[in-house]
Amino acid sequence: MVIYLLWPVPINPVAWTPPAAPELTGVYAQNSELSKIERLRIDGNNPEDVAFDAQDRIYCGDESGRIFRFQPDGTRPEVFAETKGRPLGLIFDASGNLIVADAVIGLMSIAPNGQPTVLATGAEDVPFRCANDLDVAADGTIYFTDASYKFPLTLLKADLLSINPTAVFSLTIRAQNRRKFCCAISISRMGSRSVLINHLCW
Repeated sequence: MVIYLLWPVPINPVAWTPPAAPELTGVYAQNSELSKIERLRIDGNNPEDVAFDAQDRIYCGDESGRIFRFQPDGTRPEVFAETKGRPLGLIFDASGNLIVADAVIGLMSIAPNGQPTVLATGAEDVPFRCANDLDVAADGTIYFTDASYKFPLTLLKADLLSINPTAVFSLTIRAQNRRKFCCAISISRMGSRSVLINHLCW
């Protein structure tokens, strides 16, 4: 009833019945593995992804658009580059460029000297709303996800409430396939062109 009082609203929700949750056994069994982790601190908030360059240095982005770089031992964090957006997915290509899925800007490439370049902000006349994650194939092809063609990252809850497929999986902006809030993406290293996509939704 409330939705009609607030009409029109930007979402178009559909009914969904979740499957039964699996029992906490086997791979789902509770454990204390995360108690062993070491936290690497940055002068920022909400890092999303990490990437390693050829020297094993560690990179991560924060919500202000900065990308930090650590030494291989996790020390001496420094600002490597700034996207002026919200860097999410990070991966290095064969040339040593840091390829970035930026939720605000789009698909970017950052040179080893920290110079950013925008590769794409949309595909087939549809702007990217929330470029999320990416991977680079052996031939240099970039696969990435746009979590929603309708809602930006700031309206994440609206997209989740919609449950409608608003995400886009893209192959170097040439081919698209609509999904529901695509998050992580990974390419098979076994010689095939299989792509694994993780959905935040169902």
